Amino acid sequence: MWTRHGQRDTLRVLARTARYPSNRDAVNVTSVTTRGVRRNVASTVVLRSRQRSRSKTTNAAVLHASRVVRSRQRSRSKATANGRIKSLVQYP
Repeated sequence: MWTRHGQRDTLRVLARTARYPSNRDAVNVTSVTTRGVRRNVASTVVLRSRQRSRSKTTNAAVLHASRVVRSRQRSRSKATANGRIKSLVQYP
């Protein structure tokens, strides 16, 4: 499966096999390392294809939503940190 193009071809082959449920179990086992991160190939392939099929507007909406969630998490963590500091000040 390794050719001149390297790993892209392995992904393509796996994507082809991932379409059929009979092969999915075999595909799920193999995980490809990209920059040292072990990833489940079948799931990433499926996700990528789904992202492509989405329209730009929904994609933007999803991105925005994730951004909002992230900012909320950040503010929450800040709040807890402040609370901790205050409690320390109260009880020296």
